[in-house]
Amino acid sequence: MNFSESVVDSVPAIGKKIFVSLHKHIVLIMCLLISLFTMSSSVYAVTQAPKVVASIPPFAMLSQQLLGAKGDVHLISQQGSPHHRILKPSDVKELATADAVVWVGDALEQYLGRFESRYQSKMFAMLDNVSEAHVIHTGGHDDHHGHDHHHHDHKTNVDPHIWLSKDAIIEFAGVLLERFSTISPDNRGYYQQNFNDLVVSLKDADKAWQQSLPEEVLPFFVYHDAYSYLGRDTGLQPMAILTVNPGVKPSAAKLRKLMKQLAAIERACVFFEPEFQKVRLDNLSDAQLHYTLLDPVASQLDWQRTDYRSFLDSLVNEMAGCLKQN
Repeated sequence: MNFSESVVDSVPAIGKKIFVSLHKHIVLIMCLLISLFTMSSSVYAVTQAPKVVASIPPFAMLSQQLLGAKGDVHLISQQGSPHHRILKPSDVKELATADAVVWVGDALEQYLGRFESRYQSKMFAMLDNVSEAHVIHTGGHDDHHGHDHHHHDHKTNVDPHIWLSKDAIIEFAGVLLERFSTISPDNRGYYQQNFNDLVVSLKDADKAWQQSLPEEVLPFFVYHDAYSYLGRDTGLQPMAILTVNPGVKPSAAKLRKLMKQLAAIERACVFFEPEFQKVRLDNLSDAQLHYTLLDPVASQLDWQRTDYRSFLDSLVNEMAGCLKQN
């Protein structure tokens, strides 16, 4: 005799039927609750939204464009330039709980490289996830940035500003698509459609850019060597780069060379960036200089509401506006 039977036997005959009926209903309700809890847990496990941490606004923008409303993107605190950044405790916590960390790689972001051994399976460096054909090599990595780096198995002697290459971004977006779809397989079709839209918007962008540029452009100078990839897509190449190390002003020797170049021209554009101090060249020459702000890391754009094509378009349009001869 089990407990329920013993309890029922102890109840007067007139109440046995009522007691048994209540007992059956309680058992039924408990079974339903357990079933609902199990089903809801199972659904959550399948449809959970990917949580992504991005190192720079363009990667937050790209991740948001792929995830849409079915994912969460956290942008690392943007204190300083991508070359020199200090993580907040909240950023470290986000890294620990993220499903994917999207970053450039050690060639630019050494502050994130120290987390690789701990989170290797979820860290997606763009330089390690695109074809070699997309990568622009430099004369030497230390010469390019002017400070020491410690590498693991990452590409070296490369220009790290690869997020400005529209073809490389398409390939990298495909890598992220697979990661996001693995985390949330029920949303694969949704992510795939977002990826397809991204490809359509970027595929022929270089042709549109080249058609929007004047046939003859003014010579131009860039403060920071960040536009080789965009130059490859647009055909635009600077007359000179003011500094290879964005944290250091041009040297006296560099300025003397610039004076000679400026002496040979009447007008030119000078492109500078919001996170670096603007260098004035007016006292070096009588040339008419036009200063234009470029934002290669999208620091002044709302990455949650800007698609990747619009970001790249904004750079090309700013350049084109200054480079017109008339």
